[in-house]
Parts: sequence; C-alpha cells; structure tokens
Amino acid sequence: SVPLPEARRTVVSTGFSFGVAPDGRKLALTTRGDLFGVSAREGGEAERAATSVGLTMTPLWLPDSRRVIYAAWREGVWSLYRYDFGTR
Repeated sequence: SVPLPEARRTVVSTGFSFGVAPDGRKLALTTRGDLFGVSAREGGEAERAATSVGLTMTPLWLPDSRRVIYAAWREGVWSLYRYDFGTR
C-alpha cells in the first residue's frame, strides 16, 4: 500500500469528517458528536470510541496509527482530545 500524503489523510464536510491511519488499516470518523473507528480494509460495523453532547470533528492520527486527536465542542469551548484505539 502507498501512504497518503499528510494533507489528504483527513476529510472534513458539514457534520462529518474522517481520517485514515498512517498505516492505512483504520479510519476514524466523526459525526453527530461521536468518534468512531472502523477497519479501512474489511469495513464492517464501526466501533463507537467517544461520545460528546456537542460537535466532534477533524480526527488526526498520530504516527503510531493507534491514537487519534480530535476536536470537540463541549461546554461552549472547542478543545482537543486524544483517543487510543490500541486500548480496545
């Protein structure tokens, strides 16, 4: 597999965004306040990783292809959060 250039690893649209892990094995998706992970190769049912009352967006994978940084609107403020898919 050919690694995607950094600028093409995250796609943002109204209410939905996703990012491809650097190793190409997993997608992180955000929509309606939730963060999901799903296999990029086999597809299947997405695993809900985090839930927020507000918006979530822009999942960016760290180089280890395990952890994701994403933005979430909580309590009137945008903040960055980290989720480790390797712990599940």
